This record gives sequence, structure tokens and C-alpha cells, in this order.
Amino acid sequence: MGPSRRKRAQDDNAFFASQLAYTLSYTVPKLTDYSAAALEKAAGECVAVCAGEAAQVRNDPELKSFRDRWMARKNGILTQINDLWLKGAPKDAKREAGIRVNELDPWWRRTTTISKL
Repeated sequence: MGPSRRKRAQDDNAFFASQLAYTLSYTVPKLTDYSAAALEKAAGECVAVCAGEAAQVRNDPELKSFRDRWMARKNGILTQINDLWLKGAPKDAKREAGIRVNELDPWWRRTTTISKL
């Protein structure tokens, strides 16, 4: 194996390792308590993880992976939050859950935009 092929293999391994780290670091919790405090805590944990992952983005492939993980329409974390927190909330808690989800959305979009720089 030549030096350029070896370097490419090392880069590919580093890329896939970073993909694995993204995949394992956070899953959206299913809430059973929809009080303002519980929603605030869950949202805070989610924001902290997102900020930590955004800080690790170093190149375009990592940025694409990060954006796909958080913002993918079918299975992104934002979609999961909508499904689990907002749609899964009892009728009397939907307003509070909606407020939290709506507060988080601009933060993620700003974070993924900043990660590009």
C-alpha cells in the first residue's frame, strides 16, 4: 500500500470513528414528566450535547454528518424531539412542550450555521 493510499485509509478511519462518536453520544429521552422544570432540564441537556458536538466539527464531512444527525427530516434529533416531546405530550402539557421546542429550534439552526465557520 502506497503512502497516499495509507493516508486516505487513515483519514477514512478517522471519519468513521467520528461518525460513531456522534451516533453514540445522545439519544432523545422519552419524557414522562412534562412539567416546566422537567422540560427545561431535558432541553438543557440536549443543548449541551449539541454544543459539545458542534465544537468537535473540524471539516466539511463532519459538518454534514453533524447537520444530518441533528436536522434530518425523517430521523434527525429535532424530528425525534417533535415526535417524542411535542406530539407525545398529554393535552394539558402540549403548550409548555411547544414553547420549549420552539425555543430550541432557532438555537440549533444558529449552532449549525456557526459550526460552518
